[in-house]
Amino acid sequence: MRHDQNLDCRQIEYSSVNALTEVVILSAAIIHEVKNSLQGVANVLFLLESDQNLSRTARERVAIARRELSRAFDIQGKRWRWFVKSNQ
Repeated sequence: MRHDQNLDCRQIEYSSVNALTEVVILSAAIIHEVKNSLQGVANVLFLLESDQNLSRTARERVAIARRELSRAFDIQGKRWRWFVKSNQ
């Protein structure tokens, strides 16, 4: 009976490790995709800023968007560092 209990515990632990591994992989993929999207927005804002014909109001809005984007990058970076640290 004791042998069966040990086997059951190991199976549960193995299942838990597999589930956790899948969550880690999925989380890393999501973080990667979010970073790619943020980088795409940053590139568009850069192109807008270089447009000589952009109105003053539009420039102010681009500046606001860049500040908010910077905050998003900071949050994403902090989450990534936390994620990596907690999974070492």
